[in-house]
Amino acid sequence: MGTPVSPQRLATITRRQQTCSRPSRRSTSRPWPVARPRRNHRQWRRAIRGRSEFLRAVVRRAASIRPKMIPHPNTTAGLLCARWYSSGGGLLKGIKSCCMAGLVEEIQRDALNPGVGVSTLLRKVKLAAVKLQLPAIEAWVEAELNGYVENLPAYRKFQGIPKAFNPLRGWIGIQATAEVYEKISETTTYQSVAQIEDLLSDKTETTFQTPMNRNLVDALNSGMRVQFPQMSVFVGRSDLAGVLDNVRNMVLGR
Repeated sequence: MGTPVSPQRLATITRRQQTCSRPSRRSTSRPWPVARPRRNHRQWRRAIRGRSEFLRAVVRRAASIRPKMIPHPNTTAGLLCARWYSSGGGLLKGIKSCCMAGLVEEIQRDALNPGVGVSTLLRKVKLAAVKLQLPAIEAWVEAELNGYVENLPAYRKFQGIPKAFNPLRGWIGIQATAEVYEKISETTTYQSVAQIEDLLSDKTETTFQTPMNRNLVDALNSGMRVQFPQMSVFVGRSDLAGVLDNVRNMVLGR
């Protein structure tokens, strides 16, 4: 015969047995809700500051291996590189990402520096485009460095002054109707950036000429009393300088 138990004691024992028989959190697909302490603004600020310090420490670690190719930890590029590494990309991928971010920042600085040649700037852009696998930008850089064959951009088209060469008086203006004059005054440049830079290196030259097509020259001479074997369209120095300036702006925009 067992020991008598009071009804209150029996209810307590039954409640404990029911509590112990509940399924564990790991054995069910719907875990029991866990109350998490809410953070105030000071705790959130402290957590964010700790995360930033960790990211900067990762960049410093990468910089100790390749110090010249890693951006400064306090810069945005440095934090991006650290996030790449901390997200599971690995130290080697983190270093590559840091190097690319540093190259992009260097390209931006060179684009804003008038002392850096546009051809030098485009070579760095080509390197970044190859590394980042950007075929459209790579094709554009190739055309600017080697000269265009087709698909000429709008900033390489000008409105110049058409002139004919007179053996006695030199270069003289061509007289034509407004419609014809507008058409023959259009000219383009397919030259590479390096060639344009070489033309602009001579500060004494203020105008540059583009010879007209031979068929166009013959068509113009057919309506004139005096035949001029040589005709060209003259453009100003600022027109060619505008090509280089547009290239710089496109590098910053891309």
